[in-house]
Amino acid sequence: RTPGARRGFATAPDAEALRAALAGKVASLGDCHEEVLDCQAQLAETLLQRGQPAEAEQLLREVVARRVTGLGANHSETLASKQGLALVLLKTGQSHESEQLHREVLQAVEAMHGEGHADTLSAKSNLAVVLSECGKLDEAEQLHRKVLGQRVAELGSSHPDALESLDNLANVLHKGGQLDESEQLHRLLLEQRETELGGEHVETLETKSNLANVLSESDQLTESAKLYKEVLEASTLGTEHPKTQTTKSSLAHVLLRAGELQESEQLYREVLETAKATMGSDHPRALVGRLNLADVLVAAKKLDEAEALHRHVTDWMVSKNGADDSGSITCKLNLAKVLLTAEKLEE
Repeated sequence: RTPGARRGFATAPDAEALRAALAGKVASLGDCHEEVLDCQAQLAETLLQRGQPAEAEQLLREVVARRVTGLGANHSETLASKQGLALVLLKTGQSHESEQLHREVLQAVEAMHGEGHADTLSAKSNLAVVLSECGKLDEAEQLHRKVLGQRVAELGSSHPDALESLDNLANVLHKGGQLDESEQLHRLLLEQRETELGGEHVETLETKSNLANVLSESDQLTESAKLYKEVLEASTLGTEHPKTQTTKSSLAHVLLRAGELQESEQLYREVLETAKATMGSDHPRALVGRLNLADVLVAAKKLDEAEALHRHVTDWMVSKNGADDSGSITCKLNLAKVLLTAEKLEE
């Protein structure tokens, strides 16, 4: 959850209900009352979950400013709101400001509680996640290792906070290309989550998918495909959910590399049709879906259809961005490779 929205509703209502509640509270209490700010922060959380980050950011900036004025910059409620704003900024690509806010929160929390306090460890963990997104992998890894060590020592290796740190460290190692250690940590985490949560829990499936990603990059294709299939079979998200589509695409890619062209093609077709039906024929996901399907079609020597898919994407890119755009040029080069394979040398 977005920090700074902890009181009020027991369950997350829809945005319209929250807007109405917020308007009522403002009318009766004023726009700086803590109940109002809590409601405003929860509305921001709901908007973020619904894919409306710009409005969420605006609301949280107001909450932070009012709490700084009313409570002080280092009050726990103000710091929680800053963390919520930093999360939104990270999700909207404003990583530099997000990092700065996280550093401010960590400095304040550590001065208040000390290095080993649970709130300090959470602030360190949040900062490390941002640093990873910013490409500062060495510092992120160092922080994740420190937090993991302290949480294991104080809480035990099976505590949810320790498992979260283990997950974070495994992911940053994966991102940094340290595949052997990342694989080892993901296997340990998967074993723990299967034991504690069961094989079909959403966090278990997320870990299994992450392990499959690492195995794919280290060319352990058989086990990677097996894990992706297990995730798809156990998931309850539904066939149109973005995570389901991402897992299908990942499985199709592994099968393509393993030479299982028929199954790979079928999966890529399903992903493409879902993207077209749910997002539109020329949504970026549908365009990428065409290129992915074209890859397996080229491998299967189905060059006419592969060419048609590449032409569609190329024509769209040129019409939207111009012939000299870098993306358009890349699409032309990819189309040229298919034409070369089809021995259409003149074009």
